[in-house]
Amino acid sequence: MPEIESELDGSVARVTINRPEGRNALTAKAANDLIDAITAFSPQDARVIVITGRGTSFCAGADLSEYAVDESGESAYANLSGALVRAARLIGEHPLPVIGYINGPALGGGATLALACDLRFAAPSAVIGIPAARLGVVLDFSNARRLYHIAGASVASDVLLGARILDADEAEAAGIFNRVTRSDPPEDDVNKWLAEIASLAPKSQAAHKKALRALIDQIPPSPESDPALTEEITKLSIEAFGSEDLQEGIAAFASRRKPNFKGR
Repeated sequence: MPEIESELDGSVARVTINRPEGRNALTAKAANDLIDAITAFSPQDARVIVITGRGTSFCAGADLSEYAVDESGESAYANLSGALVRAARLIGEHPLPVIGYINGPALGGGATLALACDLRFAAPSAVIGIPAARLGVVLDFSNARRLYHIAGASVASDVLLGARILDADEAEAAGIFNRVTRSDPPEDDVNKWLAEIASLAPKSQAAHKKALRALIDQIPPSPESDPALTEEITKLSIEAFGSEDLQEGIAAFASRRKPNFKGR
């Protein structure tokens, strides 16, 4: 069974992460398949793309079962992170509105995927967070910047430094979730909202999307405007990926215990 499913439902292109047995945690292959699925849809096919998860989770982040670290400090997790950065870039460059329907927990890489979307609709059961500090990994610069621009410095600091998980109401208040459905089933509201967006003028949407993305990208600092800062963050990220703390974080996660980080 494919890990990423896609279908055209009238004018709505639906892309579904299909790994419910693992709470839709992503492998690097699944992330690359997600990129292919989004790329396959064009304005000639659809008016809007929606990304969601099968079952009760949106995406629980990285599938840590395939994690491995080599001598250079690179890892399967780093490969997945790179694929998610490419997916976020693709979502931003795609001419169609890309909506995230957060039907359950969106954690780690699942949260960054949600943040990359143009709009985020959520079920009442949805939560979102980036508990990187609980594992010892580092969120890449572009995704940290995106979180900062969407939610502001205060919430971004709490999410990244405090590893805070926001519930649906908190995420809506912070501007991370644009709309939280109150219908039963929740998909009723979501399908209505998708139909409304699909009925709007595509050229107007495409122009506004490009303008909005450009405005965000032009606000410094960015990886392009400050290469020295990017180099410094990349160096720290590589050190974290090769650290004992990361091994401890993974082991603690697997055994469901609190990690004991040593700072090395």
